[in-house]
Amino acid sequence: MLDYFCGGGTTAIEAKLLSRKFIGIDINPKAIEMAKRKVDFEVPKQLFNYEIFEPELKVGDARDLSFLSDNSVDLICSHPPYANIIHYTNLKEGDLSFLEVDQFLDEMSKVAKESYRVLKPSKKCAILIGDIRKKGFVIPLGFKLLDVYLNAGFKLREIVIKQQHNCKTTGIWYNKSLKYNFLLLAHEYLLVFEKPLITKDEEYTPRISIVEKEAEYNKEIDKLETTTVWIFPKENFNEKLIGNITKRYSNFIYFELFFDEKSQNTLNDVKRFLLGKLENLSNNGFLVIQTKDVRINGYIEPLAKRIVDLLSNEKFLHLKEIIILSTNKQNKNNSKGITDYLEIVHKYLLVYEVNKKC
Repeated sequence: MLDYFCGGGTTAIEAKLLSRKFIGIDINPKAIEMAKRKVDFEVPKQLFNYEIFEPELKVGDARDLSFLSDNSVDLICSHPPYANIIHYTNLKEGDLSFLEVDQFLDEMSKVAKESYRVLKPSKKCAILIGDIRKKGFVIPLGFKLLDVYLNAGFKLREIVIKQQHNCKTTGIWYNKSLKYNFLLLAHEYLLVFEKPLITKDEEYTPRISIVEKEAEYNKEIDKLETTTVWIFPKENFNEKLIGNITKRYSNFIYFELFFDEKSQNTLNDVKRFLLGKLENLSNNGFLVIQTKDVRINGYIEPLAKRIVDLLSNEKFLHLKEIIILSTNKQNKNNSKGITDYLEIVHKYLLVYEVNKKC
């Protein structure tokens, strides 16, 4: 098992407890020192009746895994910095947390290529990443990094949503959320990639259905959601969803996009349709899109990411929010038992602010 952004050693601790051979590297010597202290413990034999492997921890650069042979790692599990949102060291040379988004992604492409090289075929690479906000709008860092690993040759096996529970949704933050019309980023993506046994690309042209929803629903709600994770009861899910959209964005047009092999619409058709509809929307209105990923041939086809990519070059469209939608009954155990794949239980709400003067 490999973690090339091992930080203070959380993954190393879990690997030791699970009897995993572990290699952890980090650019920060102080982090490695801390990690070594944390893994310096005895595992009670009466609790764990199996062989314990001491983690191997050292200073290193995630872009250079030359100390590892090709096809030698069974699992990669890591949590990179979110570009330059939080500086990780004091101007340590090689620290990716000092880089702007585009440069960060360029350097992460080197990490992804090395990851692909050292990982065994059919094994998994799990990356935890979140989005960031600048000047009131969302930069979809999660989707951008997803692209980096796909371009390195990986297939996307799963997208797991990790909800942040440390976002304050009352008091001053609730009021700010209403006053400045923004949501607290309360989700991260656990992107689980797989190194495929067969590297030949499969031709796939997604077909998309478009459903326009009426925007004049007047659904009154007691309190607005203030984070980017909206979990509603299944029985009145649509009422609460429409209520939040209407009260927050008022002047909007709303569409649902989903995979449908019977449809004739390609992604470019969808783009022409949406841009045509925006002609009737006044300036500073909102384009709201609900969508959902789908699994095709065992891998995730990330429709939300495809839509964000599709609209990224439209200068008058600004990505205001990426919202995760789910019901409050999705965390219960699956009665069908363990399967090869995870059930996709979340949807996305993409909110774009329209500024035709740009």
